[in-house]
Order: sequence, then C-alpha cells, then structure tokens
Amino acid sequence: MDCGRGQATHRHAGSAATATAGGKYHFCGIDEHLARAHRRAMTPQARTPEELEALLEDAFVTRDREQAARLFVDEAVLVPADDTREARGREQIADLVAALWRHGRTYVADSPRVLQTRDTALVLSAHGVAVTRRGPDGAWRYAISLVAFHPTVEPFAPRSDPRQRQRRLRS
Repeated sequence: MDCGRGQATHRHAGSAATATAGGKYHFCGIDEHLARAHRRAMTPQARTPEELEALLEDAFVTRDREQAARLFVDEAVLVPADDTREARGREQIADLVAALWRHGRTYVADSPRVLQTRDTALVLSAHGVAVTRRGPDGAWRYAISLVAFHPTVEPFAPRSDPRQRQRRLRS
C-alpha cells in the first residue's frame, strides 16, 4: 500500500482500488463510480447566498476549476468586470477560471449585501454584482455574475531595504 505520489493500488479482500495522488480522499474497497458519487456528496455547497462568495474564493485559492464551476447553475454566465469575455455554462466558466489563473488573477471574497426573495437573491459587493438561485437540492449557485478579479499577490516577494527607500525619498 503506497499513498505517496503517483498511483497506488491497494488490495483488500480480493478487490483492488486505485487512488491517484492529488486526490483529497482515498477510497479503498469501493469501485470508482461509488468513489465519484462520494466525492460529489462531500463537495461544499452554499447554504446561503453569502456563502457563495467564500466558496468561490476557496475554489480560487485551491485552483479547483471543477469546484468553481459547480458554484454556478448549468446555464450561468460569468463576466470579468475588466474584460469583454463572457463565459456561458459550467464548461466555459471552468475554462475562463483556468485562464484567469494563468494570467495571475484571483478572487477575494467581500462582505456582500444580499437582497433576497424566496429562491432568488441579488448579491452586491465591492467586487461585483451577482444574481443567485437556490436549486432543488437547497444549494445556492450563481446564475449571473459580474466580478472584479484581482492580481495574485506574491506572498514571499522580497521587501525593499528601508535604507534604500529613505535614499530614494531624499533624492
């Protein structure tokens, strides 16, 4: 049994299950169909429109394009506020999210103002505007989203020497 990098095959009571590195969970003794269903069941879902903001930020932090796409209804539209591109449907949204990452863009959640009536809500924040809907499963998802994406911050960027900064200010 090897749960390290690559693929590991485990044998339990005559059955074999394969785990791929990078997966968050390992499923021994069950077939891949059941493992996929289990992963879907464990996927975070927004119980309120406000939670969508945090879950979208989480998907950007972990760079999980499938999780980001699952936060949108099937026929949703996502538009970056500073761009003319428009992504329609989960597949295009996943592609747009991946392109944003490649270009050093990220999403930072904000405390939104929510105007809600039944299963529809308007979410207003400093970073965008969105229309969300509650699905038959009770989860909230984006239907329309106009969002400002931010440049990725380099966490370990070297700071300038304070003495050099003082010299620049004097000159």
